[in-house]
Amino acid sequence: MTATLAAPLDRRAGLTAVVAAALLWGTGGLAGAAVQAGSGMGAAALGATRLGIAAAVLLAAGRSPAAPGRLARVAAPARLLTIGIGLGSYQAWYFAGVRHAGVATATLVALGGAPVLVGVADAVRGRGEGGRTWSHTGLALVGLALLVGVHATDAAGSWTGVGFATAAAVSYAVVALTGRAGGDRDDDPRRRTGLAFALGGSVLGPIALADGGSATVDLTTAGLLLYLGVVPTAVAYHLFFRGLQAVGPSRATLVTLLEPLTATALAVGFLHERLRPSQLLGGTLLLLAVVGTSRPGNGTR
Repeated sequence: MTATLAAPLDRRAGLTAVVAAALLWGTGGLAGAAVQAGSGMGAAALGATRLGIAAAVLLAAGRSPAAPGRLARVAAPARLLTIGIGLGSYQAWYFAGVRHAGVATATLVALGGAPVLVGVADAVRGRGEGGRTWSHTGLALVGLALLVGVHATDAAGSWTGVGFATAAAVSYAVVALTGRAGGDRDDDPRRRTGLAFALGGSVLGPIALADGGSATVDLTTAGLLLYLGVVPTAVAYHLFFRGLQAVGPSRATLVTLLEPLTATALAVGFLHERLRPSQLLGGTLLLLAVVGTSRPGNGTR
């Protein structure tokens, strides 16, 4: 079973894993909002807690390195440190962007900017995905802007918030580009991701101590926190990193734009929010872009 988990995925299985990760991430927004409403927990404390829970789950599920002293080669500490810092800083920068510029602008810049940054980085390194991927990225960004409801005045409302969200996009892009590489053949990917989460949680630790001191957690909130740490964090990121190695960061970051689409669908279904025609159009364009970039023959890794 462990060998199967560590074996590389083919392209179809990789795409399926990334799509599943994006759909699970989409449920995290609803759960996180419920935790904050019920506990008064700040964004940094919430981020650190979900990463800590995910780290514990994945490290408990993963197997240890084959022999003592092998960790330095198996876990690739430099890569894990980069991913861990990227995960932790993404949480901090994104929620800082939300606080200064609003959810719509922060989502557009942070999530929409990552595929562009990854595409540019790959093009510079000679790993470009080709014109079709750039056209799908453009279509997805238009769809995302319509979906989250960003207007020109909103985007210009707080350059500080846009700056924070841009830093989040850079962090997300760094995680995707660094996570492209796998580990040693004897390394368990669950352990690798769990170690990265532990590092990411430590990045948020100092901020979280000040951010979550007045939070009160009851049984319901604890259950939501457990769900948030296990499903849209531990399981989803494990799937994302496994799929990332098969499909490459350009395609993976574009496919994960399904996350805000999933969150919107859940808000309509459970919170009875109504969509404007522009949001319906945006969701349709986003789906078309994701389907287009997922088709065989669209670019190279």
